[in-house]
Amino acid sequence: MRAFAVLLATAVLSATPLEAQRQASGAPWTVSLVPTMNPLPIGSCGAVWLTLKDSTGQDAPRNAAGNRVTLADFDMSVTGASPVAVAGAFNGPNNWSVCGCQGAKAGSSAVVTASYPKKSLPQASRVNGVTITQTASFKLRRRMGVSDPPACAELKAARASAKGASKAGK
Repeated sequence: MRAFAVLLATAVLSATPLEAQRQASGAPWTVSLVPTMNPLPIGSCGAVWLTLKDSTGQDAPRNAAGNRVTLADFDMSVTGASPVAVAGAFNGPNNWSVCGCQGAKAGSSAVVTASYPKKSLPQASRVNGVTITQTASFKLRRRMGVSDPPACAELKAARASAKGASKAGK
């Protein structure tokens, strides 16, 4: 019994507290980014979950005004094997989805990126000194339908418009 108590005391005294570990790594928050559909069927969309925990691991981080940092404070993007393979879209300030476009190939991969702070986030709403980029990958699988989700149609329209403007400028 005495040996167990000595081992336990040694382990407790030599362990680095979680707070110190997080501070030592330089990461003020824990950020988890998870595509909810993996693999994602081409022709469909799936939400992406962003979970934020402050340095205590108990609450969401807060800015100087005391407001919680949320998905709306991040720039979100998605890239695939081709420029027309995947698209992303906000569906309200705190809901972001990725979509598999008809231009994608089944079995290919894509990467979601969340970056804090959002470029358009006002300075007063930012947490000073904090920049975070988190990524998560997912696979695309066989087609589900023949039409593109709205985010993919918007991506294709924007690319066509940019191409037209580029040709007109030559």
